[in-house]
Amino acid sequence: MTDATTTSLDLSSASLEPPTLSRWRHLMQRPLKIQFARMMLIGSDEQGELLNGEGHVEFPDDETIVYHMRGTSDDIQTLLSRRVSSDRDRYDARLGFRLQCVGADGAVFGSAWHIPHLRPSEAGDGFLICTGEVRGFWIDEPLPVAAMNSTEVAVHIQSASELDFSLHHLVRSGRTVHVFGEEIRFLYDRPHGTLWATVGGSGRFRFPFAENWLVEPFRILFAQLVYPRLIARNDGNGRAAVSVRTTSSFLPNTRWITLWSNDTRYTDCDGFWALYASILAFVVRSHEGAEDPDLDSTIVTELYEQIVLATQGSRWVWAMVIASSIENLLTKLMPEHGVNPSAKLADLEALSGHVRAWQGDANLRNSLLDTLARRRNLSPKNVLTAMKRARIISKGEFDAWEGLRNKSMHGNPISDYASSEADATMHELASLLHKVTLAVVNRVDLDFTFEEPRNTAADRITGLASDNDIKAFQDLPSPHAVPLDPVEVLLEALARVGLVSAIAAVHLHVDYVAQRYRTGVPEQPTTT
Repeated sequence: MTDATTTSLDLSSASLEPPTLSRWRHLMQRPLKIQFARMMLIGSDEQGELLNGEGHVEFPDDETIVYHMRGTSDDIQTLLSRRVSSDRDRYDARLGFRLQCVGADGAVFGSAWHIPHLRPSEAGDGFLICTGEVRGFWIDEPLPVAAMNSTEVAVHIQSASELDFSLHHLVRSGRTVHVFGEEIRFLYDRPHGTLWATVGGSGRFRFPFAENWLVEPFRILFAQLVYPRLIARNDGNGRAAVSVRTTSSFLPNTRWITLWSNDTRYTDCDGFWALYASILAFVVRSHEGAEDPDLDSTIVTELYEQIVLATQGSRWVWAMVIASSIENLLTKLMPEHGVNPSAKLADLEALSGHVRAWQGDANLRNSLLDTLARRRNLSPKNVLTAMKRARIISKGEFDAWEGLRNKSMHGNPISDYASSEADATMHELASLLHKVTLAVVNRVDLDFTFEEPRNTAADRITGLASDNDIKAFQDLPSPHAVPLDPVEVLLEALARVGLVSAIAAVHLHVDYVAQRYRTGVPEQPTTT
């Protein structure tokens, strides 16, 4: 069985809406304001509740959650002392505070560590006003939920975005995807801009990773900062932990780097979900293969996140970030240890031994040893060359990366003025990014042992010139003449002194040119 199987359309009348999160659908609304009759500011576990009162929590937009509480403290000295300590060392979360809010139905909203603002009430009534901003809340679901071990997520989709149009066509009345034998169910509620997804937690999609994994492929596929807003972890015994989080607003000007952007992007349902499943399988394998798995995105997703952010900057920033991201991805296609199979290791080691034995300047010796060591290893350009040779990428894409990378990375600004040539180069770079991404996701094996075919006509020409001590020279009849390359100059010199006849020279030249272009115009030898 493959890691990711083909997807199938679910046209049953049964609802695919997650059972736990359906009760909390109101938390998807923006703007949203929730009143709480009881709110508590908590310090360390030993200190407990340092401020008690009432107030509200506001969700004004995608990226913000703020609260306002009016309360009193039974230990004002400890409260203020901890607040001063937290301000002194803002990078130590353990010195911060947690907020707890108790809802009318008994649900407890608990925040992560943060640093609040405290001030006396303007009414002079002895109350303290506490305000702050948090990244989200964990909610202890007080009501029983389905006795199933699963993860549920709800994602806000911006109306009229490319993702909105795509999901409307690609999810339809529901969609199921199978990855590693686990069924993932999707439902898109377009009127409310909500994508629902559910996956069982009995296999490889375990807590707390699955909630982030399910959404990660969308950031790559659509070049948008797509994150879950609501999450539910159903532990299988009728209890669940629900989370509401801040998310990122969709950004403009990212369409040109969208991976899923073919002409059939709204109709090729099977193709889209097969690609989603393969990226998700890659995400799971990447986390499982890490020495220290964490909740962060995989490196491929992180690179796309940075590229998305870079699209809000100048074209120079675009070029630098995309080119360097491609370079990072290319290293993932190298064999283990990155040793070049074509490197002549014995010769390199023998020469390295001579350099190590040299008693001259140590810095120069170490520099030479570093240069020789690099000859042992593959470079990103070696990987791109292998991909071009395998016809995975085009010459235009190769040239776009090499040109823009060298220009942008060495301090040469790229003009912000659009032109057909500049736009074409940037689109070649984006296309290369997509092809390298798919090669990494699909674990493409490349052949690095290939040696460029020799141009036998060039060998005969240069050999004949060397045997007869013929030097290269060239007389250009006019400033508009097309210059000959070094081998053609040699051939002309041989013909001039009569070492080859005119007919033989023509045959050699035709043979040379044919081999030259068949082998991709290899680098010509330098002559004097």
